[in-house]
Amino acid sequence: MELKAIIKIIKKNLKLILIFTLGLSLIVVFANNLIKTTYKATFSLNVVQEGVDKTQDYKFDNYYALKSIDDLTESLEKWFDNPDLTIEILNQSEILDQNKAEIKNARKFFKARKTAPNYIEVSFKFQNREKIVEISENLVSIINQKLGSQKKQKEVWYSIQSSKPYVEEARIGNLKLGALSILTNFIIIIMILITRDYLKSDENRS
Repeated sequence: MELKAIIKIIKKNLKLILIFTLGLSLIVVFANNLIKTTYKATFSLNVVQEGVDKTQDYKFDNYYALKSIDDLTESLEKWFDNPDLTIEILNQSEILDQNKAEIKNARKFFKARKTAPNYIEVSFKFQNREKIVEISENLVSIINQKLGSQKKQKEVWYSIQSSKPYVEEARIGNLKLGALSILTNFIIIIMILITRDYLKSDENRS
């Protein structure tokens, strides 16, 4: 269809287009505000070596230390795929309801990504903002407890330190959502009107 024909359809149905586009967009924004706010927390875990691991060739001590930290960081990233760790953290935070779906989705609760040889970026979403710091602190505490079990057996052990969680709303802001909704609804109503006009023209030709 030519541009002139599309402009003609828009002019002819301008009132309908405005009512549909703005009306539906307002409904979308209003519905978004009715949904309970979910917050996303993001923080970094820093893997730290404790003690000294002496090798026969002292020249390579730093190399082996960095290599072992890198290997452990990679292993810790995979720990978050284990739902048992997540359940333990959520239980300690007293937020896990045994009758709900959290256990089934435990593997997906935390998202961990290795960003450097000794850093892991961790993120999770939760509706209660007050609990977010507690969850992150329990995560660090439980992992350190597990890593601390090496302390009695080795001269070298590891611990993790955490940055303060950066917390933001997980949902799209009203302004951005409204703009996207207006654009989407405008395209939808134009496509509907073009299709209707095409079908009418086809009927007249037949």
